[in-house]
Amino acid sequence: MTKNSKLIIEEAISLGLTIDVISENHHLFTVNKNGKSVLIYELFSLLSDPSAEAYRLSKDKNIMYILWERNGIPFPKYHHFKNLKEFKERARILKFDYPVITKETSGSKSMNVYMDIRSFSELEKTTSKYDQAFVVQEMAPGNEYRLLMYKGKLLGALEMHPPQVIGDGVSTVDKLIEDANMKRVISIKISRQVILTLEKSELTLESIPEKGAVVFLQKNSRLAEGGSSRDCTDRVNEKIAALAWKASQATNLNLGGVDLICEDISLPPEAQKVLFLEVNTYPDLSIHYFPTEGKPRHVIRPILQDLFSL
Repeated sequence: MTKNSKLIIEEAISLGLTIDVISENHHLFTVNKNGKSVLIYELFSLLSDPSAEAYRLSKDKNIMYILWERNGIPFPKYHHFKNLKEFKERARILKFDYPVITKETSGSKSMNVYMDIRSFSELEKTTSKYDQAFVVQEMAPGNEYRLLMYKGKLLGALEMHPPQVIGDGVSTVDKLIEDANMKRVISIKISRQVILTLEKSELTLESIPEKGAVVFLQKNSRLAEGGSSRDCTDRVNEKIAALAWKASQATNLNLGGVDLICEDISLPPEAQKVLFLEVNTYPDLSIHYFPTEGKPRHVIRPILQDLFSL
């Protein structure tokens, strides 16, 4: 069982619900009470209308952005390409506002996402790696947040930080990463992306950053590659939470992990630029139980309580 599956089962048992494991290897089980049974495949996927689309609406970023535009949800400017052939035909006559980010139209878990692309030659090299539809999108400045929304309620919010180290004026970047990993549950991985990110800051693994200097090792906040998180649930502005719920509802989701960028999650949208990035149909729930900093949030409990009228 995965971490998420185990957490759902633990919370269910604590609420007096019963569990029927169908396949442990496939993380497939049911949660039951008084004749009602909910089938779960590792994570919740809860739709507003079970007879309508949801997975493909949120999975396909181009469709998601079309729906968001229709519902007044702000998001970064982007260009969609059905394949590499179309990119080669159209790209040179388009205007890209660098830096940009590229990602597969149906990608997930931050896989094959390339950040901070600063020139057309770099963009051509990056997009050559795609063998399916992708988007090229304006890279918005600000802080990244994940809001977990359920039926109009904010269950948990995290401020997400890319993998980074702090210079001490003595150690190389390589040594700073090594020292940081000794204190971390999830290690910072030295990947090709890390090398490229350092190069853009005119650094290498052998560079010695000044004391107190923040060295970003990636531009995206993938927790699986050493990113960190801080709980900010109590700071989320009500208007931003309302927009996040609207973004989730636009793709027919009662439960959605909504990613957005802004300067300060506590300020209203009219006081800053707020841009939504995507909504996750199967949001990772465990990240709210184990933030790097701040209070853990038992986000599974209210979902189960609602599903079983507890």
